Amino acid sequence: MSNGKRMIINNTKQVTMDTNKFFTILFAVLCLCFNAHSQRFDEKRLNDSLAKYDYFEGVVNDMIKVQKNSKCGFVNIKGEEIIPLRYSWDGSCCYENFCYMQIGQIGDSVTLFSKKGEVIKSDKIRRRNDFSRIISFQNKVGIVVDDKIKYLDANMYWVDEIGSYFIFKCDDEGNQYSLLYDYEGNEILKYDEIHFMLNRSLFSEHESLQPYSNQYFIVKKNNKYGVVDVKDRLIVPFKFDKNIITLSDNYLIYHNFNKSELSFIVFSLSGDTLSSTEYDRCSTYKNYIFGWHDSNCDIICNNKLTDRFKFGKNLITKDSSHVTINTLSNESVLDYFYINGDLLIYETNGKCGVIHKNGKEIVPCNYFSISMLDNLIIAHKDPSFEPIVSLFDKKGNCIKDNLRYYPFTPNMNGCLFTSSTDKDNESYKNLHPMLKMGLGKPPKTYYIWNDKKAKLIEVKQVVGDKLSLDYCKVISDDGTYRIIKVK
Repeated sequence: MSNGKRMIINNTKQVTMDTNKFFTILFAVLCLCFNAHSQRFDEKRLNDSLAKYDYFEGVVNDMIKVQKNSKCGFVNIKGEEIIPLRYSWDGSCCYENFCYMQIGQIGDSVTLFSKKGEVIKSDKIRRRNDFSRIISFQNKVGIVVDDKIKYLDANMYWVDEIGSYFIFKCDDEGNQYSLLYDYEGNEILKYDEIHFMLNRSLFSEHESLQPYSNQYFIVKKNNKYGVVDVKDRLIVPFKFDKNIITLSDNYLIYHNFNKSELSFIVFSLSGDTLSSTEYDRCSTYKNYIFGWHDSNCDIICNNKLTDRFKFGKNLITKDSSHVTINTLSNESVLDYFYINGDLLIYETNGKCGVIHKNGKEIVPCNYFSISMLDNLIIAHKDPSFEPIVSLFDKKGNCIKDNLRYYPFTPNMNGCLFTSSTDKDNESYKNLHPMLKMGLGKPPKTYYIWNDKKAKLIEVKQVVGDKLSLDYCKVISDDGTYRIIKVK
């Protein structure tokens, strides 16, 4: 009996413990759900909150700059006032995890706030140049990292900031030199000059500048340029007169400006010249380099010239005069091509198209040029200043036709289009300089492409020159401004 009773008591305790654990977990889940709901974007709540201000900008880093009675501050996307309205409009901005608030005129001191509204520093701090992360304080140079200020002993007069590195250009009694610092304030390199190297950046009508490399740097020593890595190991000897060298996987591409026209010379990371030919333009794919000169193309792979390249089921071959691509359905002589993921954008007879690596035609070869985002293909119909374009997804489906195109954000992450069928659609209000002067009429219909969400939304009119990938400022039918989420 006693053993049975003890067993019942023990089971009861176990049940009680399990029940408590269950309700604890349930409460935590409900709290998380409530929190997630509370964090959800409420368009009406935000715009009702913004209505009390004289003016507000678009969303930058989830913060909105507002103004009332000639003073400015910041609210978050919930409409909550985070930084009070007591600062100058000019020079105040939100930058990553902190905000600069300008005290008086530009050049006067600034106050640094976290995005929670907490003061980081406010005593005689000044911004250096236009680089938001760089400050000065009592003749010291500082960098703002993770809501903290780290001071450096650098007599700088200019600075470049890319990724996790800073290049300080210094002058010590007429002795000019450059220093490379990391986020921790450590000095990495010191040379006469230091420049960030462009990564996979090739100057052609199809390709644009891409992010910087954090591993290799162009440096100057004894009036010659070379390449070193972040550990100061020499990659390319100091033998160049110009400082434009781009990095592409296993290759370095020297941009030669010694002639009337730009040309390219390809090197391995060991500094060896891979071809004596100076190319008119280049294209890259993984460890391949395609160098074009006149109508011929050199295919370089693993530091060697080759006469064929396989892209999925497509075989690209070359002879002494031209390059040919054999797809599942046809054979084309290529004037130029480059590869983006699983797609090959090619040019033949002055027209461009897109094929998949399996040989399927994605975009027919009848466009003036092709540009591409991660989730969108923009096919340009003519070379005009405001080109008419067709939009395709990566499967070849036409999303929208006959739109006017405007690349709206850096690195092509978001785009603005307007309908070319609108009678009033002569350009882009608040974006085009002619319209700012009162010349021309705005379009009736705007389309915003958010590449991150792979969505095209239609709005009446976009305002200003700031477009977040998630939010934008538009004009409603009643003429008022509001913030919408790009869905």
